[in-house]
Amino acid sequence: MKRTLHYISLSLLAVSIASASANAQKAIKINLDDIDQKGASKMGYFPVQVKLSDTKPSGILKEPIYVSTPKYGTVTLGDGKGSTYTIVVDEPKDAEFKIYVDVNHNGDLTDDGDGKWSKRNDNNGRVMYGINSYTLNASYSKGKMVPYTLNFYRFVGQDYLLMYRSAARTGVANIDGKQHKIKLIENDADALYSKPLDDAGKPAKGGVAGKPVWLAIDQNDDDKYGLIVDIRSPFKLNDVAYEAEVNNDGSQVKLTGTKRAVADKPKAPVAKPLLAAGTVAPDFVSEAYGGGECKLSDFKGKIVILDFW
Repeated sequence: MKRTLHYISLSLLAVSIASASANAQKAIKINLDDIDQKGASKMGYFPVQVKLSDTKPSGILKEPIYVSTPKYGTVTLGDGKGSTYTIVVDEPKDAEFKIYVDVNHNGDLTDDGDGKWSKRNDNNGRVMYGINSYTLNASYSKGKMVPYTLNFYRFVGQDYLLMYRSAARTGVANIDGKQHKIKLIENDADALYSKPLDDAGKPAKGGVAGKPVWLAIDQNDDDKYGLIVDIRSPFKLNDVAYEAEVNNDGSQVKLTGTKRAVADKPKAPVAKPLLAAGTVAPDFVSEAYGGGECKLSDFKGKIVILDFW
Protein backbone atom coordinates (compact mmCIF):
# COMPACT_ATOMS: atom_id res chain seq x y z
CA MET A 1 0.00 0.00 0.00
CA LYS A 2 2.80 2.41 0.85
CA ARG A 3 4.46 1.82 -2.53
CA THR A 4 1.19 2.46 -4.35
CA LEU A 5 0.52 5.68 -2.46
CA HIS A 6 4.07 6.85 -3.06
CA TYR A 7 3.75 6.14 -6.78
CA ILE A 8 0.47 8.05 -7.05
CA SER A 9 1.90 11.00 -5.13
CA LEU A 10 4.85 11.28 -7.53
CA SER A 11 2.55 10.99 -10.54
CA LEU A 12 0.34 13.80 -9.29
CA LEU A 13 3.41 15.93 -8.59
CA ALA A 14 4.69 15.33 -12.11
CA VAL A 15 1.33 16.31 -13.59
CA SER A 16 1.26 19.43 -11.43
CA ILE A 17 4.74 20.50 -12.53
CA ALA A 18 3.95 19.84 -16.18
CA SER A 19 0.74 21.85 -15.89
CA ALA A 20 2.51 24.78 -14.19
CA SER A 21 5.21 24.72 -16.85
CA ALA A 22 2.60 24.73 -19.61
CA ASN A 23 0.79 27.68 -18.04
CA ALA A 24 4.03 29.61 -17.62
CA GLN A 25 4.89 29.15 -21.29
CA LYS A 26 1.42 29.89 -22.63
CA ALA A 27 1.52 32.71 -25.16
CA ILE A 28 -0.35 35.94 -24.44
CA LYS A 29 -1.82 37.53 -27.55
CA ILE A 30 -2.77 41.19 -27.35
CA ASN A 31 -4.76 43.08 -29.97
CA LEU A 32 -4.27 46.83 -29.76
CA ASP A 33 -6.87 47.96 -32.25
CA ASP A 34 -7.47 51.44 -30.81
CA ILE A 35 -5.26 54.52 -30.66
CA ASP A 36 -5.51 57.12 -27.92
CA GLN A 37 -3.92 60.26 -29.41
CA LYS A 38 -3.10 61.54 -25.91
CA GLY A 39 -2.59 58.13 -24.32
CA ALA A 40 1.15 58.56 -23.80
CA SER A 41 1.03 62.18 -22.61
CA LYS A 42 1.26 61.32 -18.90
CA MET A 43 3.83 58.55 -19.29
CA GLY A 44 6.92 60.76 -19.56
CA TYR A 45 8.82 61.19 -22.81
CA PHE A 46 12.19 61.32 -24.55
CA PRO A 47 12.92 64.50 -26.58
CA VAL A 48 13.72 63.68 -30.22
CA GLN A 49 15.63 66.17 -32.35
CA VAL A 50 14.43 67.25 -35.80
CA LYS A 51 17.40 68.74 -37.64
CA LEU A 52 16.79 72.00 -39.50
CA SER A 53 18.53 73.16 -42.68
CA ASP A 54 18.24 75.63 -45.57
CA THR A 55 17.64 72.80 -48.05
CA LYS A 56 14.03 72.43 -49.17
CA PRO A 57 12.85 68.79 -49.22
CA SER A 58 11.41 67.45 -52.45
CA GLY A 59 7.64 67.41 -52.83
CA ILE A 60 6.95 70.95 -51.63
CA LEU A 61 4.65 72.59 -54.18
CA LYS A 62 3.41 75.71 -52.44
CA GLU A 63 4.68 77.78 -49.51
CA PRO A 64 3.55 80.77 -47.46
CA ILE A 65 5.29 84.11 -47.81
CA TYR A 66 8.15 83.93 -45.32
CA VAL A 67 9.46 86.93 -43.38
CA SER A 68 12.93 85.40 -42.92
CA THR A 69 14.94 82.59 -44.50
CA PRO A 70 12.98 79.41 -43.83
CA LYS A 71 14.49 76.37 -42.14
CA TYR A 72 13.27 72.93 -43.18
CA GLY A 73 13.01 69.62 -41.38
CA THR A 74 11.35 66.26 -41.92
CA VAL A 75 9.80 63.55 -39.75
CA THR A 76 9.00 59.98 -40.75
CA LEU A 77 6.07 58.01 -39.35
CA GLY A 78 5.90 54.32 -40.22
CA ASP A 79 7.74 52.44 -42.96
CA GLY A 80 5.30 52.68 -45.87
CA LYS A 81 4.91 54.93 -48.87
CA GLY A 82 4.38 58.59 -48.07
CA SER A 83 5.62 58.32 -44.50
CA THR A 84 7.74 61.52 -44.52
CA TYR A 85 6.33 64.92 -43.56
CA THR A 86 7.87 68.36 -44.07
CA ILE A 87 8.13 71.00 -41.35
CA VAL A 88 9.23 74.62 -41.84
CA VAL A 89 10.07 77.31 -39.31
CA ASP A 90 10.08 81.01 -40.15
CA GLU A 91 11.92 82.95 -37.44
CA PRO A 92 12.39 86.67 -38.20
CA LYS A 93 14.47 88.73 -35.80
CA ASP A 94 11.78 91.24 -34.86
CA ALA A 95 8.52 89.50 -35.76
CA GLU A 96 6.36 86.55 -34.75
CA PHE A 97 7.90 83.09 -35.17
CA LYS A 98 5.90 80.58 -37.23
CA ILE A 99 5.87 76.82 -37.77
CA TYR A 100 4.27 75.13 -40.78
CA VAL A 101 3.60 71.40 -40.98
CA ASP A 102 2.29 69.71 -44.14
CA VAL A 103 -0.37 67.88 -42.14
CA ASN A 104 -2.50 66.79 -45.10
CA HIS A 105 0.61 65.67 -46.98
CA ASN A 106 -0.25 67.42 -50.25
CA GLY A 107 2.91 69.49 -50.67
CA ASP A 108 1.03 72.73 -49.87
CA LEU A 109 2.17 74.45 -46.67
CA THR A 110 -0.47 77.17 -46.93
CA ASP A 111 -3.57 75.07 -46.20
CA ASP A 112 -2.64 73.48 -42.84
CA GLY A 113 -3.30 76.38 -40.47
CA ASP A 114 -1.90 79.83 -39.76
CA GLY A 115 1.51 78.64 -38.53
CA LYS A 116 1.15 80.13 -35.06
CA TRP A 117 2.96 78.67 -32.09
CA SER A 118 0.65 77.90 -29.19
CA LYS A 119 2.83 79.73 -26.68
CA ARG A 120 6.03 81.71 -26.23
CA ASN A 121 7.85 81.47 -22.91
CA ASP A 122 10.91 83.58 -21.98
CA ASN A 123 12.75 82.12 -18.98
CA ASN A 124 15.55 84.60 -18.24
CA GLY A 125 16.49 84.85 -21.90
CA ARG A 126 15.95 81.18 -22.73
CA VAL A 127 13.04 81.40 -25.14
CA MET A 128 10.81 78.42 -25.84
CA TYR A 129 7.96 78.14 -28.33
CA GLY A 130 5.19 75.54 -28.14
CA ILE A 131 4.03 72.95 -27.43
CA ASN A 132 2.16 72.44 -30.76
CA SER A 133 0.35 69.16 -31.45
CA TYR A 134 -0.31 67.73 -34.92
CA THR A 135 -2.12 64.53 -35.83
CA LEU A 136 -0.50 63.04 -38.93
CA ASN A 137 -0.93 59.68 -40.67
CA ALA A 138 1.68 56.99 -40.08
CA SER A 139 2.11 54.88 -43.21
CA TYR A 140 2.73 51.12 -43.27
CA SER A 141 2.90 48.31 -45.81
CA LYS A 142 -0.13 47.48 -47.99
CA GLY A 143 -1.26 51.10 -47.83
CA LYS A 144 -2.26 51.01 -44.17
CA MET A 145 -2.59 54.50 -42.66
CA VAL A 146 -2.94 55.15 -38.93
CA PRO A 147 -3.42 58.58 -37.25
CA TYR A 148 -0.53 59.46 -34.96
CA THR A 149 -0.05 62.63 -32.87
CA LEU A 150 3.29 64.37 -32.39
CA ASN A 151 4.13 67.33 -30.15
CA PHE A 152 6.70 69.97 -31.20
CA TYR A 153 8.53 72.66 -29.28
CA ARG A 154 11.44 74.95 -30.04
CA PHE A 155 14.25 76.61 -28.12
CA VAL A 156 15.56 79.69 -29.90
CA GLY A 157 19.18 79.42 -31.04
CA GLN A 158 19.27 75.65 -31.57
CA ASP A 159 19.67 74.11 -35.03
CA TYR A 160 16.87 71.64 -34.39
CA LEU A 161 13.26 71.33 -33.29
CA LEU A 162 12.29 69.00 -30.48
CA MET A 163 9.38 66.59 -30.61
CA TYR A 164 7.84 63.67 -28.75
CA ARG A 165 4.90 61.33 -29.27
CA SER A 166 1.60 61.55 -27.45
CA ALA A 167 -0.22 58.67 -29.20
CA ALA A 168 -0.48 55.19 -27.69
CA ARG A 169 -1.96 51.97 -29.00
CA THR A 170 -4.51 50.59 -26.54
CA GLY A 171 -6.28 47.32 -25.85
CA VAL A 172 -6.96 44.64 -23.27
CA ALA A 173 -4.89 41.57 -22.33
CA ASN A 174 -5.67 38.42 -20.37
CA ILE A 175 -2.84 37.96 -17.88
CA ASP A 176 -3.10 35.08 -15.42
CA GLY A 177 -6.82 34.79 -16.08
CA LYS A 178 -7.62 38.45 -15.50
CA GLN A 179 -8.33 41.21 -18.02
CA HIS A 180 -6.15 44.34 -17.82
CA LYS A 181 -6.04 47.48 -19.93
CA ILE A 182 -2.85 47.85 -21.95
CA LYS A 183 -0.97 50.70 -23.62
CA LEU A 184 1.85 50.27 -26.16
CA ILE A 185 4.12 53.29 -26.49
CA GLU A 186 7.19 53.83 -28.63
CA ASN A 187 9.57 56.66 -27.74
CA ASP A 188 11.40 57.40 -31.00
CA ALA A 189 8.35 59.33 -32.29
CA ASP A 190 8.46 57.36 -35.56
CA ALA A 191 5.32 55.20 -35.06
CA LEU A 192 7.35 51.98 -35.36
CA TYR A 193 6.99 49.46 -32.54
CA SER A 194 9.07 46.44 -33.59
CA LYS A 195 12.61 47.19 -32.39
CA PRO A 196 13.94 43.98 -30.77
CA LEU A 197 17.34 43.81 -29.11
CA ASP A 198 19.67 40.80 -29.10
CA ASP A 199 21.26 39.29 -25.99
CA ALA A 200 24.05 41.87 -26.16
CA GLY A 201 21.52 44.69 -26.05
CA LYS A 202 22.13 45.66 -29.68
CA PRO A 203 19.45 46.06 -32.37
CA ALA A 204 18.41 42.71 -33.84
CA LYS A 205 17.51 42.09 -37.48
CA GLY A 206 19.78 44.88 -38.67
CA GLY A 207 17.71 47.50 -36.87
CA VAL A 208 18.77 50.88 -35.53
CA ALA A 209 19.41 51.62 -31.86
CA GLY A 210 16.46 53.48 -30.44
CA LYS A 211 14.56 54.35 -27.31
CA PRO A 212 12.42 52.01 -25.18
CA VAL A 213 9.16 50.52 -26.42
CA TRP A 214 6.90 50.42 -23.39
CA LEU A 215 4.15 47.94 -22.63
CA ALA A 216 2.16 49.64 -19.87
CA ILE A 217 -0.24 47.46 -17.88
CA ASP A 218 -3.03 48.72 -15.65
CA GLN A 219 -2.22 45.91 -13.23
CA ASN A 220 -4.33 47.28 -10.35
CA ASP A 221 -7.20 48.37 -12.62
CA ASP A 222 -6.96 51.95 -11.34
CA ASP A 223 -6.07 53.65 -14.65
CA LYS A 224 -2.54 54.35 -13.34
CA TYR A 225 -0.67 51.77 -15.48
CA GLY A 226 1.69 51.02 -12.63
CA LEU A 227 3.61 48.26 -14.46
CA ILE A 228 5.76 49.38 -17.42
CA VAL A 229 8.20 47.06 -19.21
CA ASP A 230 10.50 47.64 -22.18
CA ILE A 231 9.53 44.89 -24.62
CA ARG A 232 12.60 45.20 -26.85
CA SER A 233 14.32 42.65 -24.56
CA PRO A 234 13.07 39.77 -22.38
CA PHE A 235 11.20 40.87 -19.26
CA LYS A 236 9.21 39.36 -16.40
CA LEU A 237 5.50 39.38 -15.66
CA ASN A 238 4.57 37.79 -12.33
CA ASP A 239 8.01 36.12 -12.17
CA VAL A 240 7.60 34.51 -15.62
CA ALA A 241 10.09 35.51 -18.33
CA TYR A 242 8.63 36.59 -21.65
CA GLU A 243 9.80 38.04 -24.91
CA ALA A 244 7.63 40.02 -27.29
CA GLU A 245 6.91 39.77 -30.97
CA VAL A 246 5.36 42.99 -32.29
CA ASN A 247 4.27 44.03 -35.74
CA ASN A 248 5.56 47.37 -37.01
CA ASP A 249 2.30 49.26 -36.57
CA GLY A 250 1.89 48.02 -32.99
CA SER A 251 -1.58 46.58 -33.52
CA GLN A 252 -0.58 43.08 -32.37
CA VAL A 253 1.73 41.88 -29.61
CA LYS A 254 2.50 38.25 -28.81
CA LEU A 255 4.23 37.43 -25.53
CA THR A 256 5.81 33.98 -25.30
CA GLY A 257 7.73 32.33 -22.50
CA THR A 258 11.48 32.47 -22.98
CA LYS A 259 14.68 31.00 -21.58
CA ARG A 260 16.64 34.09 -22.62
CA ALA A 261 18.18 35.98 -19.74
CA VAL A 262 16.23 38.85 -18.25
CA ALA A 263 18.38 41.81 -17.28
CA ASP A 264 18.63 42.45 -13.56
CA LYS A 265 17.07 45.60 -12.24
CA PRO A 266 19.74 48.20 -11.49
CA LYS A 267 20.73 48.24 -7.84
CA ALA A 268 20.14 51.37 -5.85
CA PRO A 269 23.42 53.32 -5.47
CA VAL A 270 25.04 53.43 -2.07
CA ALA A 271 24.68 56.90 -0.61
CA LYS A 272 27.95 58.77 -0.19
CA PRO A 273 28.70 60.96 2.84
CA LEU A 274 27.39 64.51 2.49
CA LEU A 275 29.92 67.20 1.64
CA ALA A 276 30.73 69.60 4.42
CA ALA A 277 29.28 73.10 4.20
CA GLY A 278 31.61 75.38 2.27
CA THR A 279 33.11 72.59 0.14
CA VAL A 280 33.58 73.48 -3.53
CA ALA A 281 30.92 71.66 -5.50
CA PRO A 282 32.30 68.81 -7.65
CA ASP A 283 31.78 69.23 -11.37
CA PHE A 284 29.20 67.03 -13.10
CA VAL A 285 27.50 66.65 -16.47
CA SER A 286 23.71 66.66 -16.83
CA GLU A 287 21.18 66.50 -19.64
CA ALA A 288 20.20 70.05 -20.55
CA TYR A 289 16.57 71.11 -20.61
CA GLY A 290 15.56 70.81 -24.25
CA GLY A 291 18.33 68.40 -25.24
CA GLY A 292 22.12 68.26 -25.19
CA GLU A 293 24.36 68.36 -22.14
CA CYS A 294 25.58 70.97 -19.68
CA LYS A 295 28.25 71.01 -16.97
CA LEU A 296 28.14 72.67 -13.59
CA SER A 297 31.46 74.35 -14.43
CA ASP A 298 29.75 76.09 -17.37
CA PHE A 299 28.13 78.35 -14.79
CA LYS A 300 31.22 79.18 -12.76
CA GLY A 301 30.85 82.55 -11.05
CA LYS A 302 27.05 82.45 -11.23
CA ILE A 303 24.46 81.45 -8.65
CA VAL A 304 23.13 78.01 -9.49
CA ILE A 305 20.01 76.42 -7.99
CA LEU A 306 19.68 72.63 -8.35
CA ASP A 307 16.10 71.39 -8.66
CA PHE A 308 15.73 67.62 -8.09
CA TRP A 309 12.51 66.01 -9.31
